[in-house]
Amino acid sequence: MRLAGGLSGESRPLRAIADAVPRRQGALARTVQDQLVRTVQDKVMPYLLVARRRQEAPRAVPGAGRLGQAQVNHLISLALGGSQAGSRAYVQAMQDGGTPAETLLLDLLSPAARRLGEMWEDDTCTFTDVTIGLQRLGDVMRLLGQASGNVIARPAAASVLLVQMPGEQHGFGLAMVAQFFRRAGWSTRQEPVISSAGLADLVAAHVFDLVGISVACGDRLEALAADIRAIRRRSRNPALGVMVGGPLFVAQPQLAAMVDADATAVDGRQAVREAQSLVGLRAGAR
Repeated sequence: MRLAGGLSGESRPLRAIADAVPRRQGALARTVQDQLVRTVQDKVMPYLLVARRRQEAPRAVPGAGRLGQAQVNHLISLALGGSQAGSRAYVQAMQDGGTPAETLLLDLLSPAARRLGEMWEDDTCTFTDVTIGLQRLGDVMRLLGQASGNVIARPAAASVLLVQMPGEQHGFGLAMVAQFFRRAGWSTRQEPVISSAGLADLVAAHVFDLVGISVACGDRLEALAADIRAIRRRSRNPALGVMVGGPLFVAQPQLAAMVDADATAVDGRQAVREAQSLVGLRAGAR
């Protein structure tokens, strides 16, 4: 997992930070790397999610409507070695060619982001390059959300609060799930929370139909269960539903019941389906 080098002329402050950190060597270096990841995802990703869309002229891409590993690899190459405009134009051309935004999110951006993480872990890509690549994918994800008109009109939209486990910062996957909820017409609120008390305060101050919590670390299940008990106890909605997600629950969905969650899902599309069913059942049980 290299932390030096990268794309010339871009993200110089991040490069300076990364270049100052040695390779992974034991618990101390892992702690430093974790802090770097939190810094990037706490400062960079929120900026991407509110950045204004810049207009790009779409370019014709052969086979734009067909998605497979070749298209994923090409997007990765653009994100790492091309330009922000090139990444956007490539995906925009696919959408213009008839590929639905939902398909692009699930079958192109999601595997591309996952592969970038793997490339950092197996030391085939630098930390700086992965950071810039994720910035570009985040920009494309925002572009798809702005361009989408597939929002279901509802007289009274269900509401969802989406958070990462307090103390964790992994915003890309959660931001993608938020896109699916918004496209389905949900009133969606995505909040950074820094403590369990802060999460409980949110559900005590606002009425939500559902809380979705994204979890990355497998050693925090006990804390997660305690957080879920706390938000149920303090929620202004006695029929509040709770969903959990993240790589841990994709691999072991049975863990959702162990932490007292109502449901889990493997991706944003399934999360919306599960949430709609869950909220309807809990509302009917009031």
